[in-house]
Amino acid sequence: MVTATETRIEVEEQVGVRTPTLEELGVELGIPIKMRPWWGSRRARNEQVHTVCGTEVYDVWDIQRRIVAPYCPKCNSFLKPSNVAIRHVSHTWICPRVAYPMVEDDAVVFWAGECGLGGHNHGQSIEVVDTSESGLVVGIRAGITGRNFLVAKDDGHPFATALPRKIKTVQDAFDWLVPKFVRDAYILGKDVKRQGDWFFVPSDVDPVNQYRSDSDIRVVGSDPELWFNGLYEHVHLIYSGVQTRHVGEQVVYRSLLGASYGAPRVKGEVVAPDHPPMNLESWHIGVRRRSAPGTNGDSRSNPGFD
Repeated sequence: MVTATETRIEVEEQVGVRTPTLEELGVELGIPIKMRPWWGSRRARNEQVHTVCGTEVYDVWDIQRRIVAPYCPKCNSFLKPSNVAIRHVSHTWICPRVAYPMVEDDAVVFWAGECGLGGHNHGQSIEVVDTSESGLVVGIRAGITGRNFLVAKDDGHPFATALPRKIKTVQDAFDWLVPKFVRDAYILGKDVKRQGDWFFVPSDVDPVNQYRSDSDIRVVGSDPELWFNGLYEHVHLIYSGVQTRHVGEQVVYRSLLGASYGAPRVKGEVVAPDHPPMNLESWHIGVRRRSAPGTNGDSRSNPGFD
């Protein structure tokens, strides 16, 4: 005698259950996702060269001037911009490293497929590690190289940000993004505010009156140039040498225990593309969400959007 349960199992085995594609999962979650073929090759980049000796130069940290400047290893010296030229490299195709997702036109773009170079038998694969109502954890693999990414939306706009490989669930990913300094502030009951990648923790210290206004320490990544302890108006918030799209009405840069960068003290209106304006009536310490290294020199890749 064949039971109804046995018949159902037999039918399911014959028909099979189709796994939804990454794009289809994105539609279910309201996150636009696009797939593109991973051609597996990229053009070699043009080089910077010293106009005097013709040696390729590199951007190196100049500890005396506290800036990143072109350096010639043959001449053992930092160069002026006028002494650096661009050497155009012929369109040589080279096999790339893993291509991570990025946001284009309000959609998250992924690359997958086989390498396009003749004789190469490798490629890049994508695996959906975890899903929830708030996002996806997606694994990117190319040979032995790879990383997990959290794909979700913030203020109605999609983002993709790199995670450590140990992070396997969407909830763990969101928890991991919050820095310890911010978690401790939540535990203490502080009114922490957030705008995109930035958290703002209330501070009892007035940085204008507490610290001297002069400093010889430059805020790395600032353009135009900013200095520690100076009071600035309507300048970009900078994290670990990266100038973000967020602009503070009043900003003072100070060091922060446990952080490898100068944390901005911010007061007044904070504005940023894709996010509603925020008003900080008192001084707050700006701390950016945690991030795992995600770029590899490929212009198509980025560790996340703010």
